[in-house]
Amino acid sequence: MFSAYLCALSLVVSETADMSRGFPYPPDTRPVGCRKYKRKDFANHTVSIIIPWLAEKWEHMEGTMKAILHFTPDELVDEYIWISDGNADPKEKELKALSSKVRVFAFPERKGLMLAKMKGVEMATAPVIVFLEAHVIPNKHWLQHILHRVVVNPKALAMPTLDQIPQENWHLYHPMPPGHWRYEWNFNLVYTNPGNVIRNDKPDPYDSPGTSGGIFAMRKDWFQQLGLFDAGMREWGGDHMELTMKVWRCGGRIEIVPCSR
Repeated sequence: MFSAYLCALSLVVSETADMSRGFPYPPDTRPVGCRKYKRKDFANHTVSIIIPWLAEKWEHMEGTMKAILHFTPDELVDEYIWISDGNADPKEKELKALSSKVRVFAFPERKGLMLAKMKGVEMATAPVIVFLEAHVIPNKHWLQHILHRVVVNPKALAMPTLDQIPQENWHLYHPMPPGHWRYEWNFNLVYTNPGNVIRNDKPDPYDSPGTSGGIFAMRKDWFQQLGLFDAGMREWGGDHMELTMKVWRCGGRIEIVPCSR
């Protein structure tokens, strides 16, 4: 279930979406209370957005980049770092044509997700790093709300709420209910809301026992202080567990931000 979900993470679109812009325009799925928050004070913090990719469809990559540019304040982003993990065609020319802030690094052979992410961190020049995936459509004000949480708490790992849609049909939109990420005893990562204790109408960030691993914001120096990822851990899911343990055991917090989708 999770692998199918991962392939379609946050590709959201309404039935009447105008696809002429090159990406689906998502409905506003934020709690109503989010609309009163106008996050503007970021203490001069900017972000480097890091997107590792392997065997992605170009239309998903292009749609992702165009949507990010549309929904993200340009002044908050220093660069968009695309890391090609051994792809035969790293799409450098095509990606750089979308924005002058795009940087591309291509491994000549596959190195694995951990090394791809760490290469992006090494290249990042901004104080805050944001990991995204190559098949996402952010919603309005997505960056401001997770960046605000990192500014307020430098040891926070801030995650948006991840809405979803099937990979091959962007018109079957499924908003995600409130919940958090946790691990079962067999180390499966699951998204749950036990007893419905997390309310759908609340805009306030809340703690999550675990992280989905692929989409989050945190300070670069805090990530480096935690020791980055274990470069020898190549299996999918290892980064989720490793980062979860490090953040909570070293005095940090993992938060889900309902106002960021």
